[in-house]
Amino acid sequence: MKLHVFFTGLLSVGLLLSTSGCSSLKQGADYHPQTPKLKPVNDTFYAIGSVDVSTMLPQSGFYPLMLAPDSLAARMMLMQNAKKSIDLQYYEILDDDVGRIIFKNALDAADRGVKVRILMDDIGIINQDKQLSTLNLHPNIEIRVFNPTSYRGSWKMVEMGFKPESSGRRMHIKSFNVDNCAIIIGRRNLAVEYFGFDLKKIFLDNDLLIVGPVASQLSYEFDAYWNYEKVFSYDKLSKISKEKLEVIRKGLSTFKIDIEGNPYVSLLEQSQFKKDFDAKGLDFIFADAKILYDKPQKISMDAYDDSTHLVKQLVPYLRAAQKSLYIVNPYFVPNEKMLGLFKELRERGVEIHVLTNSLPSADAPFVYAFYKEYHKRLLDMGVDLHEVKTSAFRGDAYSHKIKEETGHFLEIQLHGKTMLIDEETLIIGSMNLDPRSSYQNAEIVAVVKNKALAQQEMKRFFNIAFDIKNSFKLSTEPVPPYKEFATGREIVGETQIVWTSENLDGTTTKFYDDAGASFMKKLESNLIYYFPADEQI
Repeated sequence: MKLHVFFTGLLSVGLLLSTSGCSSLKQGADYHPQTPKLKPVNDTFYAIGSVDVSTMLPQSGFYPLMLAPDSLAARMMLMQNAKKSIDLQYYEILDDDVGRIIFKNALDAADRGVKVRILMDDIGIINQDKQLSTLNLHPNIEIRVFNPTSYRGSWKMVEMGFKPESSGRRMHIKSFNVDNCAIIIGRRNLAVEYFGFDLKKIFLDNDLLIVGPVASQLSYEFDAYWNYEKVFSYDKLSKISKEKLEVIRKGLSTFKIDIEGNPYVSLLEQSQFKKDFDAKGLDFIFADAKILYDKPQKISMDAYDDSTHLVKQLVPYLRAAQKSLYIVNPYFVPNEKMLGLFKELRERGVEIHVLTNSLPSADAPFVYAFYKEYHKRLLDMGVDLHEVKTSAFRGDAYSHKIKEETGHFLEIQLHGKTMLIDEETLIIGSMNLDPRSSYQNAEIVAVVKNKALAQQEMKRFFNIAFDIKNSFKLSTEPVPPYKEFATGREIVGETQIVWTSENLDGTTTKFYDDAGASFMKKLESNLIYYFPADEQI
């Protein structure tokens, strides 16, 4: 998650005003409308499971991708077996090891005659204009950009800082569609930190592979964005000679990750998904699903006009909860509407369990600063509130496998966005539970009502994540009576927040100050109060 770059704009005002000769974009996309493909064009994907998907139609097959190597291997295997089309829609595809793997597979597929469409949000494009405009030269690859700035290069962030009302509205969606038959939807951007590739830290994430008719819903969503008026083809943003394509092709074709230097590669090769895919033994769970998303027009309309909003579609599912609601979300800043819904559910006896980042695990401490203001209100209404530990999941086999390969555990940061209703309805996607996702950005989720899938997620993820070995459980305790320094008056009846966790040796630790966060994390979190950024959180 990125803090709005308003401050960069302020610092650069003189430079921007003195710049001349920069062209600006003309509103309106260079349209090439394409009708969504309502039938799959690669039925061979139906046969990658232990049960052939074609025998279960109109249901689709669902396969959770919880481990990072499985999730990356799934994308690689789908792209390598694509026959007709690949549609990628992402907030970020960075120019790092993971991004190059994706671009190499896209180029290889395009050389086989596969039509590749890549739609990226402009804020996630970091010094990549040359690379992307070159790939866009391939006759089978088209790259478009959502809500781009007129100025490119180092001036891009400056323009965004000066135009927060328009440039601040982003496409936060992450979706992957191969042959309108196999899709991946979830929370991972295509960059090293989302797959543990840097071997230092990893975002705790989850994706969902879906094979079957549900893919057509994603095709409709993709085309709605692909043809939106604030989406531009890369040839409108950056010009480059055709000769450069061969340079990129040569670089990607010889691209290798040093196997000896990066033990993650062996984990990728040993991925259970890869083994099951090759053996046509993926253990699908069969169900139906709805793909819900913000309409692209959301970014052009008043932020509080909810006629295009995903939240409006999502609330009825949450309100229908009868027994329990589990929420896992890294950027959790409830507003009054959400608190009102929680109050309504609690009055009906519905259990509410929330897991978000602690200040030590937060990659965006400024978000934590706003969320912590709601600690007591949430606890007072009976919400079971947890915050993830940076040392989470060190007791599982995968973490120990990484330690065997690297000599150390990875530091955990929560990035996953999942909800579970009554242990039978799973909601997974890109949406954070904060004002920015609700009112500013474009998001997507899949809603799957299936007890077997929900219970699998409950067993493999939720029960483990909410265990106090892996997360802090928040509660309140009375503050001992004390005398006020200025007046000498005795203060009684106050309460304080307590973070409780269990260590691997079974002992319990309590913290009374932001879960033992470092001084710098506390400083970064507290500084946000001095800036007018609350509407951008």
